[in-house]
Formats: sequence, structure tokens, C-alpha cells
Amino acid sequence: MPQTGPRLTARLAPLALILVFLAPARSSRAQVAIPPDTSATAVARDSSRARGAEIVPAAPRPPSGLVVTDVPNDAGRALDLSWKRSPDDQRGQTLVTQYRIERSETPGGPWTVVDSVGAGSSASTDPSVRRDTDYFYRVTAIGPGGVTPALSITGPARATSQWINQTRWSVLVLMVLFFGFVLYFISSAQSGKMPFVRRIPGIDAIEEAIGRATEMGRSVLYIPGILDIDDIQTVAGLVILESVARLTARYQTPIVVPVTYPIPFTIAQEMVKSGYLHAGRPEDYDPESVRFVSPEQFAYTAAVSGIMLRDKPAAHIFMGPFYAESL
Repeated sequence: MPQTGPRLTARLAPLALILVFLAPARSSRAQVAIPPDTSATAVARDSSRARGAEIVPAAPRPPSGLVVTDVPNDAGRALDLSWKRSPDDQRGQTLVTQYRIERSETPGGPWTVVDSVGAGSSASTDPSVRRDTDYFYRVTAIGPGGVTPALSITGPARATSQWINQTRWSVLVLMVLFFGFVLYFISSAQSGKMPFVRRIPGIDAIEEAIGRATEMGRSVLYIPGILDIDDIQTVAGLVILESVARLTARYQTPIVVPVTYPIPFTIAQEMVKSGYLHAGRPEDYDPESVRFVSPEQFAYTAAVSGIMLRDKPAAHIFMGPFYAESL
């Protein structure tokens, strides 16, 4: 029979007590929140996942329309290159960072990098080619996404030299005018027309001085400077010496030429001899009239001073470089 009354109540009381204690415990476990993991390991793991999720940019599209032409007005040492930029090479975009220009002597390679230009460029010049040699070119686009092979190869292209540089017409005009004047004066001289030459008073005075020495019956002292033949003043002095020797030969006036260095000494002998020859008196030439003295400055000065004191020349002609000894 089923049990009722106080005896059943006594049996159910412990079971009710157990249920009372178990219910709050289950509720507590359901309400506990697990805090987020903020450790360094977790942060690094999340960052790594974020990087893995980044989108890698695609390789840039290649340029097109490469044209290679010979550089005009040169010696055949350069080629000009021009192309259409990659469609990805636009302002504000970074898909293209540079263009690489490659060259080969055959369409199949091997290829050599000859230049690289930054994004936004569409032309370049290759100054390292050889004249009359065929070359092939290609342009490659490079960016963060990689390298894109060229669409096509352009060639063969050849650098040739030009006979006329059309940028220098002014030089040609000046040359034509110069040679025109030269031919004109040559023709005038051949026809007997004497060109105008401005007289130099110092040179004109030489003939007067030689004439005075002739009247006084004394010699003429001619000094072509104290330097060697590498000085232009010495050369000028020796050239004038021939004209002076011609005048002294015509007036039959002795001339004395003291010289410092061996080469001017030899040239001075020939100049004096040529002067007497042109004057029609080669027999009057005196080999002792040209004297080698010394390349030392003041030794030469002492010798010339002795000539002045002993021979007492009436005309002193100084034509050449001089320094302290002239005092």
C-alpha cells in the first residue's frame, strides 16, 4: 500500500533539502564569465592572423608600344627608346615602381640590363651601343607585386653616324665665310694688289737707326732676348732679325748678334745669312757676326756690356724677352 501521512513526509524531507542545495550550485556555474586572454602570446597570434589576411598586390601590367630610333646628328653611339606606360602606372597608384630596359643582339637573348627608370617615365636613351650593330630591346614593368615580362621585343635597331650635324649650321657658315676671305686675298695678291698693312712706328724706326749707324761708320747691335726658342718672343725677335740683316747688308753696315742658347744661335746665323742673300750681297756675310755667349743671365749681360764698351755700336736694337739684366 502506498504510504501517507507523517511517515512519508519524513522520508521526503532529506530529498528536498538536497535539491535546494543543488539548484544554486548549477545556477552559479552557468553565470561565471571567462575573462579574455590578453597575454603577449595571444596578441602575437592575433597579429599573425591579421598579416596572413593581407591582400598581396598583383604584378603590374606591362608597358607597350616600344619604339627604338637612332639618335640624330651624332656619331652612331646612341639609340632613343620610347614606350607607352603600363595601364597601372597612374598618379596615386603604387603598382609600378620602375621600368627595366634590357638589350640583346639576338631576339632570343641573352638579355643585358642597360638602364632602369622610375615610374611615370616613358623614354630613355642607350648611349652604350656600337655603330652599325643590330640590337633588340624589351621593357619590363616592376612593382611590389613582382615583375611582368615584356609583351613584345622591338628590333632590330641600328645606330648610324651622320655626315652632317644639322644643329651646327652656324659653324658651316663661318667656315665658308672664312675660306671665302682667304681665297679672295689670295686672288688679290696674285693679281698684284697690295693689301693694307698698318705700319708700326717702332719697326719704322729701325731703318732710321741703321741709317744713322751707317753715317757714323759704326756697327749695329741686335739682341733677340735672353730666352730659348720655346718662348714666342724669341721667335718674333729672330724673324725681325732677317729684315734688320737685309738693311745692314744694303747699307754695308756691320751687325753683331749675341745669343744665349744653342738653338736660337743656329737660327740667328741662318736669318742673318738669309738677309744678306736677299739683299744681293751674300759675299759680305760674316759668320762671326752671330756670337754664342752664355745661357746664364748675368754672364750674358756682362758679355753684351763688353761689346758695347769695346765696339761702341751706334744702334742698339732689343727685340725679345728681357728681365732684370735690361736695367
